[in-house]
Amino acid sequence: MTTTNEETPGEFEFDSFNQQVSLTVRIKEILTEYPDGSQVLREILQNSDDAASQEQ
Repeated sequence: MTTTNEETPGEFEFDSFNQQVSLTVRIKEILTEYPDGSQVLREILQNSDDAASQEQ
């Protein structure tokens, strides 16, 4: 199955393999690759809190 980006038709085409990864699993994998581990996530959350973000 070939899918096309609707915003810019024909610019991006890719085959959909219906692969899905749990968001929490993927975040955990990313954080284990960072030297500081979960400190990166804490910093991102603190920055959004400092900026009075409405959504985190």
